[in-house]
Amino acid sequence: MPALRQLEDAGLPPEGSYAFRHALLRDAAYGMLLREQRRALHARIAEAIGRLRPEAAENEPELLAWHCTRAGQAGPAVGHWRRAGEQSIARYANREAIGHFERAFEQLGVLAPGEERDRLEADLRLAQAVPLIAVHGYGAQAVEFCASRAKELGDQRPRWAGHFAVHRLVWNSHMLRHPMPRTISLARDLLSFAEQSGDPVQTAVACRALGFSLLFAGELVEADPLLARGAIHADGVEATDFAAYGENPSILCRLGGGWVRSLMGSPDTALRMIGEGLARARASRNPHPISWALGILAVVHKLRCDAPSAKRAAAEAVEVAGQHSLPQWLGFAELWLGWALGPARPESRGFGAAPSGAAPPA
Repeated sequence: MPALRQLEDAGLPPEGSYAFRHALLRDAAYGMLLREQRRALHARIAEAIGRLRPEAAENEPELLAWHCTRAGQAGPAVGHWRRAGEQSIARYANREAIGHFERAFEQLGVLAPGEERDRLEADLRLAQAVPLIAVHGYGAQAVEFCASRAKELGDQRPRWAGHFAVHRLVWNSHMLRHPMPRTISLARDLLSFAEQSGDPVQTAVACRALGFSLLFAGELVEADPLLARGAIHADGVEATDFAAYGENPSILCRLGGGWVRSLMGSPDTALRMIGEGLARARASRNPHPISWALGILAVVHKLRCDAPSAKRAAAEAVEVAGQHSLPQWLGFAELWLGWALGPARPESRGFGAAPSGAAPPA
């Protein structure tokens, strides 16, 4: 380019990489450009990156997203912001992921109303639910809004591939915000949906949903085989098949099943099952199920009146959840750590040991 060659002649290095010496100088130069000039330059940059470095769409989607946004290319920008959000989820950078999805929604609003825009929004709502749950918890208002909006859009599209996922998200958003009978009803509908499809991934997810709903409702006899069934189905497929749900039933059904067995009077079996779930959670390197598993392990030790063991599990859960900004699991673990650090109690009262009004996470 002639302009860059002139700079090289003036003594700048010819390696092909250029940078302003100071951010204020960069901002001043950028501010001197007219709006249309800026948009044209961003469009040329995005085109050049895509042509010269085609791998950038996979490796640096946020870079292309930024240039497409500044170029006024809303359609490509939505796709790149979505990919950037998905990559952030894979790194467990959940707050960053939420930000990328918000940028995608901003660009989505620029697109003309229609079938394609609504489908894109429904898909984006489902994708954003994963980091929203991790950061704010299942019972957060933001999660319920995400679920209701995705369902509203999905109900208008009978052929949409996300129907099961959105009904599962609606169930999840109800878990800590609505009465248990409604939650159980939604979970039963979800299992019926999965059984009709014959999909083992959906069946595992639905068994996890109904099993935990029944666990929290105290229906232990029905919850136990459902959670066992969910683990069997989940073990038969790849863990990556559950990525869109933000959780793996192979882990969660073992944790929930262990919790059920503990309440049913089989503490040794409970610890073995939860130990298996914790081992799988650690192998995944995902702080979300790790802190979840440690919290449930602390609960089971509490039910055994084993304060030292409860303290160790809860303290590690507090550390993991705090390090990765997972407030739902942080609060859950702090509850049991507080019990373990308090005066010794002669007996356990199961769920009733939690303070009045406290509910276990979904």
